[in-house]
Amino acid sequence: MTEIVGTFENCDTIEKVTLPEGLKIIGENAFYGCSSLKAITIPSTVTKIGQKAFIYCYSLESIVIPDNVTEMESQAFLGCSKLTSVKLSKNLTALGNNIFHSCDSLESVELPEIIFYGFENKTDTDCYKLHRYMNEFYPRKKLPAIYN
Repeated sequence: MTEIVGTFENCDTIEKVTLPEGLKIIGENAFYGCSSLKAITIPSTVTKIGQKAFIYCYSLESIVIPDNVTEMESQAFLGCSKLTSVKLSKNLTALGNNIFHSCDSLESVELPEIIFYGFENKTDTDCYKLHRYMNEFYPRKKLPAIYN
């Protein structure tokens, strides 16, 4: 298995997932609506996280994106209201719109230097705690590649 797409959509009883080594793509809607998902381990072989991959995973608390991930598509974590911290891949070069929209508990995001930028309306609408964190600790720069 190298890609999962919509595989666990609306599985509201899943609380923890460890994805297998060899997986390359967490595709569109892979964990859409997994409202009880609290923790996920993403293997180092993953290179892309698709659109809405973790949308409405309300119970997800933190996420570490491995360094092989270069691309995260739009709305990947939209509505993950208990998400408090994110560590992004050091090799991330493309980030879609509204990645953290409505993640109102999000307080910290560890960003690689290449994507330090002023969090503005398209990527983080309603992330008030994150706005404060970013404005205090990171300089404002523009993202080199962004999906529209």
